[in-house]
Amino acid sequence: MKFSVEILLDDLRKIEIRNLEFENGKINFVFGESGVGKTLISQAALGLLDEKQFKIKINGETYSQYLSALGVSEMIKRSFYVFQEPSAHLSPVMKISEQLNEGKIKEPQEKAQIAKNIFPHLTKKEINRLFDVYPEPYRPSGGEKQRVLNLMAFFAMDKLSFSTAWNSLFVFDEPTGHLDVPLRNAVLSELVRIFVKDKPTVVFITHDYSIVSFIGGKFPDLKDFFNYSEIYADGETLAQRKFLPDEYLKWISSVELLKTKPRKTVLKIKKRIEVYGKTLAFLNENKTETDAVLREGEIIYVKAPSGTGKTTLAKILLGLESANFEAEIDGIKLNGKTSTRVYKKLIYGKRLAIAFQHADEALNQNATVREIFEALENIDSGSLRKSFELLFGEPLENFSGKKIKNLSGGQKQKINVLRALSVNAKVTILDEPLNGMDLESVKRTILLLQNHIKNGNSIILISHNEDVFDKIIPNKIYLKEV
Repeated sequence: MKFSVEILLDDLRKIEIRNLEFENGKINFVFGESGVGKTLISQAALGLLDEKQFKIKINGETYSQYLSALGVSEMIKRSFYVFQEPSAHLSPVMKISEQLNEGKIKEPQEKAQIAKNIFPHLTKKEINRLFDVYPEPYRPSGGEKQRVLNLMAFFAMDKLSFSTAWNSLFVFDEPTGHLDVPLRNAVLSELVRIFVKDKPTVVFITHDYSIVSFIGGKFPDLKDFFNYSEIYADGETLAQRKFLPDEYLKWISSVELLKTKPRKTVLKIKKRIEVYGKTLAFLNENKTETDAVLREGEIIYVKAPSGTGKTTLAKILLGLESANFEAEIDGIKLNGKTSTRVYKKLIYGKRLAIAFQHADEALNQNATVREIFEALENIDSGSLRKSFELLFGEPLENFSGKKIKNLSGGQKQKINVLRALSVNAKVTILDEPLNGMDLESVKRTILLLQNHIKNGNSIILISHNEDVFDKIIPNKIYLKEV
């Protein structure tokens, strides 16, 4: 399938790509920095955009002409789009079970087995209980909603026949972003299992390059059915290039540990935390309970399954969530009763800083890049410029006047991470710091982290990207509900 797509967003911005290609009868893994336009391009191809909101041309035709073409209209009937944010698809006024069976998504013979395969930790009764609810903002969890939407696509794909698969398109837009690695792998395995029956055209949009390791290792005999490409900004337009798995595999095999020279203890968290009626405990490599200890010049990797409470832990340390806990950071004792005044005077930006995982929520979208950094106190402007150039490959001056809202998702995340590190707090918490980045940005961010701990600063790192961080961070601690 080949497309030439032009989407006019407003008077100043447009997304344009020529010679976009998804190989028929293959799973097309499409990588690239978040926010460059992968989602809008794929939604345009399946007729999901509103002509009243955007001016769209595809293959030189108006959007109406493109959608009314016989081949396109037939393709759309046999296609499915898995949205990056599942709440955009799931109706709050229908039970999940009803939505799984609505319209063209008829119950396949393998329904129960498919559901079990992507909900491996739940019993049949627990799965049925999950499907018997109405979706709400916090129920089911983000990861569960994401798997439900994947399940809808798998049901639709499973009922295809070989005669219709050739003219269908299944787009999975960041379908595993809320999942930890074992659950991600379960979804990928089920996708491949169903795909091989009739081989429809699949597009899997992601910035999780570690998928390459899993797919190559799990399905070596199917390598001819996997296509990898990257979409990137090429001046004012977008371009697509072939991505060779070895680009990632050779890098990940050669990347070295983040070397540290730990000094005195800077942070200690008592081994148990009570929050939201549950108890979380820290475990060491031997799976025995222990206090979490972080020393100067050290980086520690906090690991736990999705939904356990890793981000909640970060918010507790910042006094943003109520909990029963005890901690000490650089001589200052913290607990569930510590006042906001103490945090403002002694903790924020001095002893503790954070880069939350979603840059869009963490940054002022109407601020310029210059204003983001000017708002910080006591930063070293020379060091900031060096770090910025390391991350972006360009001088800070090239970006200083740009508004955050006009940057790509990967660029926003780099600003988010750099802002947190630039205040030189004793401890910086990085929650999914590689979110939305392309491979080159991942490499540059890891170099930045190495520089940060060399200067004696410390980092608590939270991430599902085990393929990378298991390799480079020797110090790990596990968070578990007990």
